[in-house]
Amino acid sequence: MSTTNNSVFNKLKSKYANVVAVNDCNTAQHVTDTIETARSKVAKKLLANKAYADNGFKADAGAKKPDKVYKRKADKTYAVGCKYGNRWLKDIFGTNAKMLDGLTEAQLSDALSDLAECAENGDFDNAIASIMQANVLAKQQRDSE
Repeated sequence: MSTTNNSVFNKLKSKYANVVAVNDCNTAQHVTDTIETARSKVAKKLLANKAYADNGFKADAGAKKPDKVYKRKADKTYAVGCKYGNRWLKDIFGTNAKMLDGLTEAQLSDALSDLAECAENGDFDNAIASIMQANVLAKQQRDSE
């Protein structure tokens, strides 16, 4: 924190004795999720996608579209994966497999429910933990710059 002899600052300082002049202000107060919270977030995202799909791929009035965890392909089948935050969970269907491909539209809703249940049961904990660790490392790197 630094102070300045700037007349505007001095004028305001006389009125607001507790203020200081600074170069920037970072208001982020990041709290790392527990694995239980992370599981819940993954499941919640999957269930939001299920609700969206069940509603004819339309958001309810006043609601926004969910962060999609599926892709509709040209052959009208779907590939589905899971996300923690904005990152895809990796290797959850086997090595180098982050999506389940070949689902029909009729299967999509049930698959999203099943994946949400898997998330809540801890089946994706390793993939979630990997992302959580990468997020902590990225934050540490930003903080050290």
